[in-house]
Amino acid sequence: MSHCKRVVAAAVVLCGLCVLLASPAHANGGAMFLATEADGGVCDFVVPGPALVYVYLVHQLAPGDGVTASRFRVQPPATWAFLSINTTLPYIGSPDSDLSIDYTVCQQSSFTIGYLLYFETGATASCTDMYVLPSVVETNLLALDCSYQQIPMLGYGAVINPTGDCCCNCIAAHETTWGQVKALYR
Repeated sequence: MSHCKRVVAAAVVLCGLCVLLASPAHANGGAMFLATEADGGVCDFVVPGPALVYVYLVHQLAPGDGVTASRFRVQPPATWAFLSINTTLPYIGSPDSDLSIDYTVCQQSSFTIGYLLYFETGATASCTDMYVLPSVVETNLLALDCSYQQIPMLGYGAVINPTGDCCCNCIAAHETTWGQVKALYR
């Protein structure tokens, strides 16, 4: 086989792999957002001092995505004490270490899971980040697709007491590598 034919054959194989990785079998698990409102529209929390703080959990999905469950944890500011989780969905665990939520059906559009209730025990500094992170027993944020297969999920945090120097939509909750994402499909 000539050099040109080998290059063309390698390109065809590479294109085939790209199509396979982009196929619906490898659908995205969406993203977990922290929000101040049930519709998920605002992720900047302004908390002036000791107060109850409602943190809504919103699972956003792109068209064609579908999920049946999620597993993650939430890392609030050190000045916040967790009080309760409020949802109609079955769940196990605790949001500070390992929270698994069963959606009971295949969800195929964005929805609000419920909210976490915290008490801010003292003043939280400006531009303090609050994160959605992998559970303490996992290396990635996870969702289950509608075939009950684990798929990666993104996590987006929030900013407490934002100023012009910080914003909630510009912080990623968990950095990962391409190798870690590929490992989910092995």
